[in-house]
Amino acid sequence: MRNHPYVTSISLFVCLFSALVACDGISGGDPYESDPCGAYAGPTDVSGSWSIDGRGTRSGCDDESLDGEITLRTGVFFVEMDTTTGQISMSETVTVPGGTFTVSGTVEGTCADFSARETGSAGDFDFDFDGTVANNRISGDFTGSGPAGCYTSGTFEVDL
Repeated sequence: MRNHPYVTSISLFVCLFSALVACDGISGGDPYESDPCGAYAGPTDVSGSWSIDGRGTRSGCDDESLDGEITLRTGVFFVEMDTTTGQISMSETVTVPGGTFTVSGTVEGTCADFSARETGSAGDFDFDFDGTVANNRISGDFTGSGPAGCYTSGTFEVDL
């Protein structure tokens, strides 16, 4: 049985069109487009002296007098970074009244994600920071908890 040339042409067109659609996401375009942090270039070095400044709100506290606007401000502390893995940690634990203050996290490209924990006589505080490194500064958003069931959120900056 012989195929009609018109049917063969349509079949060939459908096969070629299907192949082009299937390969659309593979060829062309910027290979780093899906990497907004620029992690392909390696972590941005953020080692050195840090001081965290932030503003936000605290709510849901067991003691309602703790609800409201807050300001975060740390003294200067020193951070070390493994520029191969992007892991960051404090050079040494900082002592605060009745407890300690620690920071650890990672940097991927220009994206910095780190946590801070303070244990002390006023209770335990845990904060998570999600920011971007630019112009010798990390800036972004934070969330946290403590003391007394409080939930905290706001914005922050770290001058490097």
